[in-house]
Amino acid sequence: MATTIKKYSNRRLYDTDESRYITLEELTDRIKRGTDVRVVDAKSGEDLTQATLEQIVLETPAAKLMPVALLSRMIRMQDDALGEFFSRYVTAALELYLAAKLSAQAASPYFPLATLPFSA
Repeated sequence: MATTIKKYSNRRLYDTDESRYITLEELTDRIKRGTDVRVVDAKSGEDLTQATLEQIVLETPAAKLMPVALLSRMIRMQDDALGEFFSRYVTAALELYLAAKLSAQAASPYFPLATLPFSA
């Protein structure tokens, strides 16, 4: 079951499981450790999970992987095709990447250079 995080109008995040305020960095760490979260507006109950996760992604170093030209095109598209593209193809590409990375890690004791393409 997902941990419910309430987001207040002052942008503070409240963890209902631990009954305390948390930072965006703490939320990011929890997600990295595998915790499922659901972020809701504290007043209206509106689901803010997607917007919050997008904020986290765009504030990470990985966001710099997307060139300005790509970001500009994404803003200009603003249609259902873009959403379908991301939900279908980018998700599938990420799954393939992660599977290849796991395979390389499993092979690394026998082939030390196997993980080289996945190292930063």
